[in-house]
Amino acid sequence: MNTQKKLLYFFIATAIILLDRITKSWALGLTYDWIVNRFLSFGLTFNRGINWGLFNSSDATQFWVINSLIAVVIIAMMVYTWYCNKLHISIAPNILILAGAVSNYYDRLIHGGVIDFIVLSAGNWSWPAFNIADAAIVTG
Repeated sequence: MNTQKKLLYFFIATAIILLDRITKSWALGLTYDWIVNRFLSFGLTFNRGINWGLFNSSDATQFWVINSLIAVVIIAMMVYTWYCNKLHISIAPNILILAGAVSNYYDRLIHGGVIDFIVLSAGNWSWPAFNIADAAIVTG
């Protein structure tokens, strides 16, 4: 991989992590749900489980088992990304996934759960709260 691509991937990962950290810092200051319109609102939640709140629990053992499994998946994704790079396969999607996963994992270690705050709704339907890192993971 040439230096220009390395810098681009570094810039993308850094931008995702910084944007995620800045917006989560803002969300930590929310003292009430902020309804922007009928489709978008912001409300602070902490997810100790996995995506969409699956396995969300206050049980410490379960939390650390999930954290350990997530760490293994992140390491496996790093190895897979390295392998794809060696085979000259685009790693852009992997970079999005890894940047989001690393930022969310930081939340788990520092805040005891992933900080989610963006809520999309339509009528009685509401998407589970998410964050910028989640959006990067899904996009990747």
